[in-house]
Amino acid sequence: MIGPKIAILGTGGWGTALAVLWARDGAEVTLWGHTPQRVAHISQTRQNPDYLAEVQLPANINLTSNLADCCTADLIAFVTPSVVLREVATKLRNSSPSHDTVLLSCTKGIEFGTGKRMSEILREQFPNNEIAVLSGPNLAIEVA
Repeated sequence: MIGPKIAILGTGGWGTALAVLWARDGAEVTLWGHTPQRVAHISQTRQNPDYLAEVQLPANINLTSNLADCCTADLIAFVTPSVVLREVATKLRNSSPSHDTVLLSCTKGIEFGTGKRMSEILREQFPNNEIAVLSGPNLAIEVA
């Protein structure tokens, strides 16, 4: 059986850790980063030298700096800093992900200036998608 297709937006420590965990669980993972050179380096070495350098990335993690590569995923996890979540969400929306794709906010914090939660920003940008939030001490997934 082929696992679900998951896209993770953010190649920091948290995004890399989620990618490795879901890949080890059998998912086909696309890990997106905004810096093409950094993404190419991680892809070639199969390691993220700035975060979790000692962890080898499984073969079922594909790396990209093109948000359109994430649009066929069943689940898209936002693991970006809160200050850029709206910008990344807007760019992803312009790439037209499916309305069936579940969007998961793994980003903590609120938006400066509006005070909005990350899930509220995603709801604004993707009114036809299911929005979920990874939260709580046991990392429960809640539908927003």
